[in-house]
Amino acid sequence: MTKELTPAQIEELYAFVKRKGVDYYDLQLELVDHLASEIEQKREENPTLTFERALESVYAGFGIFGFTEVVEKAHIAVARRSNKLWWGFFKQFWKLPRLFFTVALIGFIWGCCMEFGVRAVIIVNGILVTIRLVHKLYALSQNRSKRKLTPRTPYGESPVEVVQSPFILQYLYFFSENITLPHGLLAVAFGLAWVSAWASFETEAYFIKEQKRLYPQAFA
Repeated sequence: MTKELTPAQIEELYAFVKRKGVDYYDLQLELVDHLASEIEQKREENPTLTFERALESVYAGFGIFGFTEVVEKAHIAVARRSNKLWWGFFKQFWKLPRLFFTVALIGFIWGCCMEFGVRAVIIVNGILVTIRLVHKLYALSQNRSKRKLTPRTPYGESPVEVVQSPFILQYLYFFSENITLPHGLLAVAFGLAWVSAWASFETEAYFIKEQKRLYPQAFA
């Protein structure tokens, strides 16, 4: 007969995992579940084994680095999943019906470049980027979990969204009259950047929704 752990012992496992440097709530749940299962199995095989000795034995199985490797692997796995999800959302903009929006967006930016000039488009883009960053910070503050969850990527964005960054060079237009870029290339660049940003927004929303479903206690 399996010796099930008491609620007090489960709480002790949570404290143990936290003492070992695991601050992320989702990883704590996963590790506690794993530890509890292994401890129960060991005590079933050896009824005289105490909870403390069983815990030491199970933890020793993680090696000299303890939970460090588990945390690192979790970071890598979540980042890979985040990027995979991002690519899924990003590819939708190159398939019907969203393809119409992508083409229309690039065409609109191109038309603005022709009608109002590159400098005006760059200024407006800068204002929109600023508004987006402010909105993102506000959204993060509204959806921030009260308990730490494993970060999705190093800074919460898809790596491809940094296509915005190289085009900071376009602001050199304000410092040099000799720097020029074809309007079509500029339109594609800004269009790609905003489609990328939209895909990141959808990825972020997906994760928040999933986290609230899986770990409601973290947001309570």
